[in-house]
Amino acid sequence: CCQPRRSLVQRELLEHNEEDLKELTSMTIRNFENFRAEFLKALAAHNLESYRFSHHKIKMTAELLHAGKLQAALERGKSLLEDGLEDNDMMARVAQEISREFDAVLLELKAATS
Repeated sequence: CCQPRRSLVQRELLEHNEEDLKELTSMTIRNFENFRAEFLKALAAHNLESYRFSHHKIKMTAELLHAGKLQAALERGKSLLEDGLEDNDMMARVAQEISREFDAVLLELKAATS
């Protein structure tokens, strides 16, 4: 799974205030929970515009967390929508993969706040 590494900002926050880092991590958890729902809804509705919008919003945070598996799953979903495929089995597999990768990132983030 992914091992979120502390970004430069997180390390600076950690040096100065552990509570700030916990708040930043809590906000990221809430945002990722919302993003998971947005991605799955856009995928189910075959809404490429909504999917791309969510992808743009999450991209930098996913990169900072070194969440490569999540990024790859999101790219597969985007490609599937861009190709206009109506394969429900493939959509379901990609949706499961996206959900699983979000779960893995969220698990790591929650462990970091414990």
